[in-house]
Amino acid sequence: MHASYFLPNFLEILKHNSVSLLNILIAMSTIGVEQIFSKVIFLCPCGNLDNRIYGLVYLVVPAVVLLILGYALNSSTWRLFTGICKRSTNSFGKMGCYITFQILMRSLVAPVSWICIALLDGKYYACAMTSQPYDQSCIEVYTGRTIKYSIEYHNSVAQSQVIGWLATGISFVVGTILFSTFRCCSPLTHWQRQYLLLTKSIERTVFEEKAKEMIRVDAISNIDFLLKQSRSKNDWDQITEMYFVKEMRPGTKIKYSALQNWVSESLKNEGEEVANNTSL
Repeated sequence: MHASYFLPNFLEILKHNSVSLLNILIAMSTIGVEQIFSKVIFLCPCGNLDNRIYGLVYLVVPAVVLLILGYALNSSTWRLFTGICKRSTNSFGKMGCYITFQILMRSLVAPVSWICIALLDGKYYACAMTSQPYDQSCIEVYTGRTIKYSIEYHNSVAQSQVIGWLATGISFVVGTILFSTFRCCSPLTHWQRQYLLLTKSIERTVFEEKAKEMIRVDAISNIDFLLKQSRSKNDWDQITEMYFVKEMRPGTKIKYSALQNWVSESLKNEGEEVANNTSL
């Protein structure tokens, strides 16, 4: 069979399993980063330093950082929480809790992968649990080409690997159960879910296209108003200052930029001047 036959099928698989493939990509990237840390950066201290703190820092802190990054880089997080304190309706509720739980599950992929791979590697756990990891002097550890680890260290590595395989198995089982439970409790069928995902994707695309058209028209109008005559230093200062969208009263049009706000205020002032001159 030709490649033209396999390529459309492969792209179809990618489109319908994008979340699963993204999770796999995140897990593989985490494995690569962990291996770099283990091979290049990590060296269990020798001497009076606290091995337990050093090993646990490498085991736990990157997982916490990956969890926070998972929250921060998930677009659903900011769609859910942006402006939530200023909304006129309570849009959080049960659905908000459900989406937050979904975000948490997706954010756990990278930190759980880190912990499992780090335990399978064994170096961090063994360093944390071994009082004397080396079977040679500290000078030989830091200057020699080969490092000889103690029997206690090797036993801790083996114990770490056992824990790592258990953690990996439990993670897969729990993840599969949760994923299956979400799908079983969904009010949508498989094709309805595909229709929903397609609807969201097309709505986002159409919104961006239409928004660009309207913004362009509005921007041209505002710039034409700005450049139709010579402006004072005070006008240019107002246009170039840092602008933050303010909370507006119901029925009032929001100004998204300093130029929009300046044009609106200028038109308002011109209208008031014309009204005053007419009354006079």
